[in-house]
Amino acid sequence: MKLYDYQLAGVKFLRNNSRCILGDQMGLGKTPQVLMALTADHYPVVVVCPASVRMVWEQEAAKWNPEDTTQVIRTGKDKSTGADITIISYDLFGKVKMKRPRTMVVDEAHYCQSRKTRRTKTISSASHGMNLWLLTGTPLWSRPRSLFPLLDMVGGWSGSYNEYAKRFCNAGYVMKPIRGRGYTRVWEDSGASNLDELADVLRPHIMRRLKAEVLKELPLKTRQIITLPSRISEAERKLGKFDFNSLKGGQIPPGPTATAIKDTALGKLKAINDHVETLLRSERKIIIFAWNREVMDRIEDANQSYGIARIDGSVSQDDRVTAVTEFQSDAERTPRIFLGQTVAAGTGLTLTAASVVVFAQPCWTPAELEQAEDRAHRIGQTSNVLIQYLVTEGSIEQVMLTNVLSKMGVAKKILD
Repeated sequence: MKLYDYQLAGVKFLRNNSRCILGDQMGLGKTPQVLMALTADHYPVVVVCPASVRMVWEQEAAKWNPEDTTQVIRTGKDKSTGADITIISYDLFGKVKMKRPRTMVVDEAHYCQSRKTRRTKTISSASHGMNLWLLTGTPLWSRPRSLFPLLDMVGGWSGSYNEYAKRFCNAGYVMKPIRGRGYTRVWEDSGASNLDELADVLRPHIMRRLKAEVLKELPLKTRQIITLPSRISEAERKLGKFDFNSLKGGQIPPGPTATAIKDTALGKLKAINDHVETLLRSERKIIIFAWNREVMDRIEDANQSYGIARIDGSVSQDDRVTAVTEFQSDAERTPRIFLGQTVAAGTGLTLTAASVVVFAQPCWTPAELEQAEDRAHRIGQTSNVLIQYLVTEGSIEQVMLTNVLSKMGVAKKILD
C-alpha cells in the first residue's frame, strides 16, 4: 500500500464512521489523517490528548488546516474562544468550560484503558451524542480488559462489563488468602479467553494498519535482550517472590516493589554507562529510556560529556520542544544522547536522529514498550532500528520483561 492510498483510506474510514478507533501502529501519521478527514459537519472539534503532544497538534493543524482557527488550552484559567479546533490535555478536560463540540478526537486513547478512572468516565460521558474518534497505536494496553472502555465508547459492546469479562477475560470469582485472616472472595479479570471471537467483535469498529504493510521501505526493527550478571539488591531480597497481580492497571505500587525496581537499576549503573560508551564509539546518537528519576540523574551525570537532551515529568512543554529539536538537529555540536523517562517521553515524539534505543529499565506493559520503541522507528527513519533491553539476570526486571512479552502475544492475536 502506498502512503497516499493508506492516508486516503484512513480519511474515508473516519468520515464514514462517526464513532470509531483509528488504531494504526505508531509512526504512521494518525494526526494528519484526522485533520484531512474533517469537514464542515465535524466542526467545532475538541482534541483531547496528553499535555506533552498539545503543541504537536497545534503545529499539525496549522500545516494541514491553515484556514481553521485553533486554540490550545494551556491552564485551567484559560477561557475557550470557540475556535474551530480546541486542543486540551486529559488533565484539563472537564475542568475548562467550552462550547459543546460536534466531534471529539481522543489522542493516545489507551490513556482510557481503565474503566474506573476519572479521565475515562469524563470522556465517555462527555462524548455522548457526538462524533468520537479514538486514536491509539496500542488499542489493547495489556490484557483484554483494557480494551473494553474503548470498545464500549464506540458502541462495539452492548452488554455489561461483567459479561464481557466472563467471555474474553476468563473472569470469575476466586478465593484469595488474606494474611492472618483466612480467605476472601475476589473478582479476577486479568486473564484472556476467546481471542478470535474478540477480534471479530472489534473488527467493524477499528481501522488498523501495520508499518510493514504501509511503509515497506521503513527499515527493520530488532529487539535484543542483554542479560547482565546477577546483582540482586537487598530490597529485592526482602521483597521475595514478585506477584504481578500487584501491578493493577500497569502501576508500580509504592513501597518495597518500587524500591526493588529502582535499586536493581542502580546496581547496574556501571554496566549501563559502559554500554553507552561502547555504543557511542560507533553510533552518532542513541536514545536511553528509564523510569526512575534517580536512575536518570546518575546516567546523566556519568555521560554529560556527550551532550544530553532530557525529558522527564518535570520538563515544561517549551523545554520539551527544545530538547527534541536539538536532538534531531544535524548540527555538529548537538546532544548525542536523548534521555527519556518512559512515561513522559514515550509517546508523541519523533526521535529518528537515533537508530539505537536502550532501555536501562524495562516497561511493564507491552503498549508502553512499543510506544517508546517507536519514537525512533517511524516515518523519517532511514536506518535499521536496534532496541536493546539491559536486564539483570534473575531479577525482578527479568520477570517483568518475560511477563510483558507474553502479553504482547495476546495483543497481537487480537489486533494483528
